[in-house]
Amino acid sequence: MGINANNVVPHGDTIAGLKYITRRFVSDVQRAEGVRRRPFASRLSMQLRLASQTSRALREVHATEQLA
Repeated sequence: MGINANNVVPHGDTIAGLKYITRRFVSDVQRAEGVRRRPFASRLSMQLRLASQTSRALREVHATEQLA
């Protein structure tokens, strides 16, 4: 993906370039779809909920023996 992106955006083959391209793509899609921006409290609530679910899932992972 990086080398192909270099034709569109100079330095698109770097991590920073890919992040730039991705953010531009997401903003273009949001604008085209008419997506409303979530209020700060809603975004914070969603982020805390996702973090809680992730930590709960990580606690449930069973220890396995390393083979190599």
